[in-house]
Amino acid sequence: MLALPLLVACVIAVLTALSQIALEAMLANTHTDNLARQVGACALFLTCGTLIGYFHRRMTDASHDKTFAGTRFFIESRIKLEYEKEQQEQLLLSVIPAYIAAEVKRSIMLKMADACQSANSHSKQRFHELYVQRHNNVSILYADIVNFTPLSEQLSASDLVKTLNELFGRFDQIAQVSRHFPFPNVEMTHY
Repeated sequence: MLALPLLVACVIAVLTALSQIALEAMLANTHTDNLARQVGACALFLTCGTLIGYFHRRMTDASHDKTFAGTRFFIESRIKLEYEKEQQEQLLLSVIPAYIAAEVKRSIMLKMADACQSANSHSKQRFHELYVQRHNNVSILYADIVNFTPLSEQLSASDLVKTLNELFGRFDQIAQVSRHFPFPNVEMTHY
């Protein structure tokens, strides 16, 4: 239900009260001694009703404003939480593979569920779970970048990261080529 604007509601209340008082004064017996009291009581009754309506309107408006502000805060908090959650997910996926991240999250959720169910038990694990998988036919590359320390002093952080990214990209290309054309183990040491 839509409420009338406050000014319109006040004008209608005053007009209704005045018309009611005028109608009662005209219809009342003019020969009675209580005419003034009767009209005064009616005016007082209508004035009180109008003031109660005004008070109710103000309290309803204040309640609606408070509800709106609370709802807005809740929605903003939820949006911010979703954004932070997405940022956390991106950070996690930039550090570890997606399948390991999914396994870690599943494990954490299970631990949280167990902790909620057994709030009375205070058992502590000494070691954390290891998220290890076995892979066959894996090669490990140990690389020492010659003059890395002077290079890192000369380059900015972003340029250094770009350089390392290009280097590791080349390692990946070599690994792809070596899958099809295996080459003998070569050990090179630079000092």
